[in-house]
This record gives sequence, C-alpha cells and structure tokens, in this order.
Amino acid sequence: MNISDILGDPIIVRATLQSPNRTLWEGSIQEELASLSANKTWTLVPLPRGRSPISCKWVLKRKLNPHGTIAKYEAHGFSQVEDLIT
Repeated sequence: MNISDILGDPIIVRATLQSPNRTLWEGSIQEELASLSANKTWTLVPLPRGRSPISCKWVLKRKLNPHGTIAKYEAHGFSQVEDLIT
C-alpha cells in the first residue's frame, strides 16, 4: 500500500520504494543526489566519533503536464540544522 498525501504524492520514502513506480522514484532521488554533489551543496565525510548524523527529509512530487498526465517524478532532499557554526 502506498501512503500518499491528499494530492496523491507519496509522503513516506519507504512506501514509495515499494510501489509499482519504484524505478521512477529511485531515478528522481538519484538525480537529486547527483545535483547536490555537482553543485557542491554538501560533502559526504566520515562521521566524527561521538557525533550523530543529521537527518534528511525527502519531498517527493509528481509534476503534471497541463492536460493532467505525469510529466516528471521529482525528489528534493534537505536538512535543517540550527546554527552549525561554532
């Protein structure tokens, strides 16, 4: 069963990756990760001892053509962390 919001877009990544459209969603997630890396938005580094990783939230949306058919599957990952500068 796919868990969706009122517009029909998935709200839980785990459920999305078990859906019939799994490969489309996986592709959109991979595109977002590649974009973040190419734009040097973040760098993956080893986790320092005694530290916890920050969480990431995914927003998954289906973009529609003007006539209502699905044009594209989009995924956006982001994190919000209060004042990382020490």
